[in-house]
Amino acid sequence: MFLDYNSVVKILSKKIRSFHVMPILVRVLPINEDSVDEVLIRKYSETMFSMDPNWEMMGILNVCSEEKMSEDMKAKFRQLKAMEFDVKPSLIFANPNFQPTEELAYLMSRLEIKRSEELVNTFKENKEFVGKFKRIRPAKFKVALDSFPEEYAVQNLSMEVRKEIIIDYFYNPRRLRFFITASSMISSLNLGKAINELFDLVILSGQLVKNFLRESL
Repeated sequence: MFLDYNSVVKILSKKIRSFHVMPILVRVLPINEDSVDEVLIRKYSETMFSMDPNWEMMGILNVCSEEKMSEDMKAKFRQLKAMEFDVKPSLIFANPNFQPTEELAYLMSRLEIKRSEELVNTFKENKEFVGKFKRIRPAKFKVALDSFPEEYAVQNLSMEVRKEIIIDYFYNPRRLRFFITASSMISSLNLGKAINELFDLVILSGQLVKNFLRESL
């Protein structure tokens, strides 16, 4: 079965309230409003010869807009930035292995930021998340703040320039917005189930982040 963006929308029809199919991705608004605000779904191939594509879902949780970004919220951004994480499944039992994101690791080395595991512990202690993660074994799972100005996104910048922009954004964030990203290589055997499970993982993760923010903000 060939899976295109319209097919994905049909698979997720009971879990979304609206959608917009574009050439390179589909944007959907989930029915569950106590989670992320929207999910961007795209497919890509790791190599030219890949038989099964990777599917990536990015949940976007808007916390504070540019217009409302006060000094207190900028300080909260820096506090939350120290909580970012990547998760990879262990080789044997697929237990989630939490690590700081690449951006956070760089900021820690440059600015002597101390990593906080407050948000990590919220995920570690949630049995539903751990169970879903172990079952799906996502190729990538990441919870991170938007930390790069949009005007630079399409520019061909060197790694050194990108790093300096990330540092500047740490001190002068424009908005507070979480990206929750999960991806998995999905075969043609279990398309519907795999798409639903990956979507559910993003939605559950959005709920965990949102609940954490209610208690911490």
